[in-house]
Amino acid sequence: MEPLTQAYLDKQIDHLASVVKGGFDAVDRRFDHVDKRFDTLEERLNIVEHKLDRALYHELDRHERWIKQLAEKIGAKLSSS
Repeated sequence: MEPLTQAYLDKQIDHLASVVKGGFDAVDRRFDHVDKRFDTLEERLNIVEHKLDRALYHELDRHERWIKQLAEKIGAKLSSS
């Protein structure tokens, strides 16, 4: 073991700082990776939500047309209240 001098302590502190910085850099890279994956997931969910909304509105429009046709055939008057 080297003698306990200021130079030795400075060297050890520099080494420790380098190790800690490397750890923080690795954690930062992982957070960036996770953040990108969440962005991708959010984009995909938005696309699916949009497609589901379109399909739902299409089905509702179709059912509304059927109800109106049925009401017309049986002579019923539909009201919005």
